[in-house]
Amino acid sequence: MVAGGVEIHAHDTSNLERGDVVKRLGEIFGIRYEIFRRKFFVKFLNNFLAQLTPFIFYSVGGVLAIQGQLDIGALVAVIAAYKDLPSPIKELIDWDQQRLDVQIKYEPVIEQFAPPVLLDSKRQAVDAEPLLAGAVAALEPLTSGNLSIGGYDLDSLPEAVTGRRLSFVDGAAYLFGGSLGDNLVYSLKHAPNDRGELDPEERERLHDLEREAHSAGNPFFDTDADWIDYAAAGVSNLDELREKLIDTCRLVEMDDDLYRFGLAARFDPETYPGLAAKVLEARSDFTKRLAEEDEEELVVRFDPEQFNANASLAENLLFGLPLDDAFKGDALPAHPVLREALKEADLLDDLEKIGLQIARTMVEIFADLPPGHPFFEQFSFIEAEELPEFKTLVVKTEKGGLAGLSDEEERRLMKLALNYIEERHRLSLIDDSLEERIVKARKAFAERLPEAERDGIAFYEPESYNAAATLQDNILFGRLAHGQARADETIQKIILDILEERGLRHEVMAMGMEYDIGFGGKRLSNAQQQKLALARALVKEPDLLIVSNAMTALDGTSHHRLTKAILEARAGRGVLWALHRPDLATLFGEVAVLRDGRLVESGEVKSLEKEGSELSALLASSGSAG
Repeated sequence: MVAGGVEIHAHDTSNLERGDVVKRLGEIFGIRYEIFRRKFFVKFLNNFLAQLTPFIFYSVGGVLAIQGQLDIGALVAVIAAYKDLPSPIKELIDWDQQRLDVQIKYEPVIEQFAPPVLLDSKRQAVDAEPLLAGAVAALEPLTSGNLSIGGYDLDSLPEAVTGRRLSFVDGAAYLFGGSLGDNLVYSLKHAPNDRGELDPEERERLHDLEREAHSAGNPFFDTDADWIDYAAAGVSNLDELREKLIDTCRLVEMDDDLYRFGLAARFDPETYPGLAAKVLEARSDFTKRLAEEDEEELVVRFDPEQFNANASLAENLLFGLPLDDAFKGDALPAHPVLREALKEADLLDDLEKIGLQIARTMVEIFADLPPGHPFFEQFSFIEAEELPEFKTLVVKTEKGGLAGLSDEEERRLMKLALNYIEERHRLSLIDDSLEERIVKARKAFAERLPEAERDGIAFYEPESYNAAATLQDNILFGRLAHGQARADETIQKIILDILEERGLRHEVMAMGMEYDIGFGGKRLSNAQQQKLALARALVKEPDLLIVSNAMTALDGTSHHRLTKAILEARAGRGVLWALHRPDLATLFGEVAVLRDGRLVESGEVKSLEKEGSELSALLASSGSAG
């Protein structure tokens, strides 16, 4: 939130983020309160049990003393009661001391969260009147002078105006973790929409959350509601919004990226049965097209009777992809059914030896490489931090052999072997005999796997869509042959032709909206990040689009083409663009030239292109004069 502060204020999503923080604080408070209740109960129970026996002793003694049968009992009872009396008083004093200590610590903390420039809460009201059709983005406080528009002081305008009617984007725009689609609609999340009639339980839950938030002095917003402002995007429902998002991505030239992301997407065929059926038809078309163009050697298809050297050993043994954790990572080598199948095919020792050879090779190759070196990603066997452990394991086998390894160490070696792909890693560890035994183990594993566990694996079946595989892999139903220089380019062209013939390109692009861009958009290139930030600013159809050096990662041709396309799309609406390329000024109707922070020239482009003007000097210096 701190890193994305500019975007939060620029798009009027302050209340969304405040609601999320309040929700988290409420959950933390609920956890702490429940811990306190349980701790108090345990303490009460301990005290009760500890005092139960003395209570019985003294009460019986007191009765006897009253009856004149035991005088000493009354004395002991009074002394014991008097001895225990200070305890609760002491606890009360301790509590008051703790309260004062917390109060002293609380005040300086609050001071840190109340800086002089903290925005007035009234500016973040969700129901403020939209007074303007456009204004300059009020994201920085003025150091001197004043700025007004339409007769209103810009500093006093609520974010419901500036954040909804304006869009601001610069080259350092922040992207939030999540999907590409989530980031696109982020600029539309101004206030929660009405959820309609709720069931009594949910209504009571929301009421409790609201009461708790207000008791703590916090605002309350229903974070579970739909926050998207469809009207701001010029649409009326989710389906129309999806089309809007794709069109906006096309405008900023992200349609090819969206298509590639869609090919790498995974979806549940039960959720999208129509799309799954069309992909299976595309798979059939793809098989025929490969044969027609004599390109069958570019893809090694999945065959239950054949070992696929372009797939991992784990994939070959399962003949599918894991859905359940029992068939993933460290759990797979320990799975009893798989181990039984491997033992029957006499593969256990072989896989351990393969894992040991991989460990030796990786230790030798990576010994002097820094973390993050491309080799780690290329081989994808061992992380940099795991090297010391595997080095120790290799040394141990040199002294005592495989027999001296623990069960855990054997499984670690098997995990390395199961991740091995012969055609990719090319360590020559798989021969014909091993391939035959792996296929044998594959069949034994499939036969013995209990029916209750079969849903944990998405098996490769020619007539079925594989929910664990990407959309592209479902079309291929195999693996690209490693070592073929033109394989990827040729295959991509064939897939694209088939999808366009079947009218699926648009649906694939829609699936690309689900692509996870990573924390801060780290899975995107700099150019993709800037295009996405620009698209996010355009989605809400602002009255005034404010752009500040937002395409610095693009080459000159792309920058010029994209700027022109955006200006055409924004025809009739305001655009304020701070340029870092003077030659782009010729695309605009009005230009203002600043030097050292001061306005030195302004007017129509044609009138400023005359010789001796500041604009003509800038154009000449950029090599774009005339």
